[in-house]
Amino acid sequence: MRIICVNTGVKFGQWYVDNLKHMIDTYSGLKYDSFEVITEEKHKGVFNKLQMFDKFRDGENLYFDLDICIYDKVPNLIRKDLTVLHAWWRDRAHTSFNSSIISWTGDQSHVYKTFEKNWYYLQGKYYK
Repeated sequence: MRIICVNTGVKFGQWYVDNLKHMIDTYSGLKYDSFEVITEEKHKGVFNKLQMFDKFRDGENLYFDLDICIYDKVPNLIRKDLTVLHAWWRDRAHTSFNSSIISWTGDQSHVYKTFEKNWYYLQGKYYK
């Protein structure tokens, strides 16, 4: 299993990366083979997250935002299909998805390729 996070821009420093790794290693019970940090800023803000689908095209992948808190065992979050966290706390009129935790197995590079085809438009339309 591969753990992935993204640290681009100035919002989060190295402390957040170190803290995420500490929480995973100390509390989560997750066993992983590699801890990967995407630092290349190719797009605006949250869109840098999409790079992970291009960079990691094999194996089991589990993405965490840097601002999550892990304080106990984490259930098995590995999924074969691309799976995004269900945001039970959000009003359905907004969206019932939250990209703080994402799981997939194998090649999901089509996500990044679709974004890359029209990145300028998509970054403008979905800037928030």
